[in-house]
Amino acid sequence: MLWLQPIPWARWLAATAIAAIALWVELAPDPATEHAFASVDIARGEALTAANIELREVPAGLLAPPGPGSVAGRDIPAGAPLGPGDTAHPETLVPEDWWVLATELPPGARQGDRVLIVLLDAGETVAGVVASTEADDPFAVGLGAIAVPPELAPEVAHATAAGRTVVLVGAG
Repeated sequence: MLWLQPIPWARWLAATAIAAIALWVELAPDPATEHAFASVDIARGEALTAANIELREVPAGLLAPPGPGSVAGRDIPAGAPLGPGDTAHPETLVPEDWWVLATELPPGARQGDRVLIVLLDAGETVAGVVASTEADDPFAVGLGAIAVPPELAPEVAHATAAGRTVVLVGAG
């Protein structure tokens, strides 16, 4: 007398719903986002505009977004995606003719910060720019690189090698 039992509509509907959800999860397209790519070779310091970058669709989470800034922080070849270190603010770029030297930086120093280097033996001060930092911890004293004008680079390098400099970071 199986043909006299009620039809299991609820079970059939539940099984169909589960199969439909599984099929949708399996066949749904991956989420995508637009990412900036260099459409032509971009020189360091060149403004990033619609003329030299293009947006392409890539899978979400594949590439890190470009950092803040409106100019190229380094030379970028055509077709390369823009990443966090590829953009900069114009005022944070190190002038091209300046020299970069490694030194110990005070806590909180960030790339592009203005610095004042005090040469203890000479009693002079030299203005510079933080070119890069190696410390991820903003409260740690770590190594970094400072750019200085070419006419004062030998004097600053000599004092830094002798351990006779103090680096002051400008606020703002």
